[in-house]
Amino acid sequence: MTKANGAPLVVFESVDKVYDGMTKVVDDLNLRIEQGEFLTLLGPSGSGKTTTLMMLAGFEAPTKGNILFDGAPLNNVPTYKRDFGIVFQNYALFPHMTVAENLAFPLRMRRIGKSDIEARVQRTLSMVKLDALKDRMPTQLSGGQQQRVALARALVFEPRMVLMDEPLGALDKQLREHMQLEIKRLHEELGIAMLYVTHDQSEALTMSDRIAVFDEGRIQQIGPPRDVYARPQTTFVASFMGENNRLDGTVNATQGRDVSVQMNANGPPIRAMQAGDAVQAGETVTLMVRPESIRISHADGADNSFDGRIEEVVYHGDHVRLGIAVDGVGTLVARHPVSEAGTEFTPGDTVPVSWSAQQMHAFAGSSPSNPSNGD
Repeated sequence: MTKANGAPLVVFESVDKVYDGMTKVVDDLNLRIEQGEFLTLLGPSGSGKTTTLMMLAGFEAPTKGNILFDGAPLNNVPTYKRDFGIVFQNYALFPHMTVAENLAFPLRMRRIGKSDIEARVQRTLSMVKLDALKDRMPTQLSGGQQQRVALARALVFEPRMVLMDEPLGALDKQLREHMQLEIKRLHEELGIAMLYVTHDQSEALTMSDRIAVFDEGRIQQIGPPRDVYARPQTTFVASFMGENNRLDGTVNATQGRDVSVQMNANGPPIRAMQAGDAVQAGETVTLMVRPESIRISHADGADNSFDGRIEEVVYHGDHVRLGIAVDGVGTLVARHPVSEAGTEFTPGDTVPVSWSAQQMHAFAGSSPSNPSNGD
């Protein structure tokens, strides 16, 4: 839940960032970050998300436009005077200092008294559950422990905001998922604003109050995780936020947001819901439906219900991934939970498939290529 309270904490006003006088990596960015919210910038490599964070931190300067912090211009304020804690993927710990000394460093730079430094360091180490490791050197810590120290150092001087750039990228999957929950816990406990950069969709969905999906220097969509995932406004967002089946067809008719689409001359009509720009009869559209939305049954009240032939079965532990050919429609991928009855599937089997129009989105134009979800 966004913790907005009055004026936003950060505002980007028509911000551009151009490199070499030609390459525009951030293009007319207008963005508000609310007091106390956890906002994630999500996108593929080169989409502008890290550059946006670096401009806010002061490591890069906008080519055009303004950045405001608490209503005051930030463009000409040096990095060390901005009240931000910053966490990077490589931790950036001082190798010659103990854990406690690493945390004390930003306090000494701010000329905090010795007794206050000791109290703040102890309090912050307790917060990240590293009390017992305060006298260790960074080389004596695991990757997850080093990341906790880096996070604690960003919090110890009680900043107004914390900026994090791919902070969990170097951790293994299990530890990364654990740290996601720890960071979310700290955010809820402290109530300070956090700006988080990642290319990991699952990470963004797990942690965020809002997600801003970037591509080619622009925000393609911004909103709560559930809205961005379940109601994408562009084919890029639909493709980048998890797996989607994509089919091209021609609109037969529209009624409000409801559309009827013909896949080919002999195929059955398919019902879907318009997303993004409005479409009209006769126009080409791309239909997208997520694998988990396809039921292996003729579900009661389903808007789309067909028989299909299984072409591929892949076991994934908690679910099986099925490739299913539907005559006149195309090949669909479905995810079927192993916990449900009827999980023994064999290529060549005929199975019922169905999904609702609400779960299938119709976008103007033909199907795009898959966007990268690289670093």
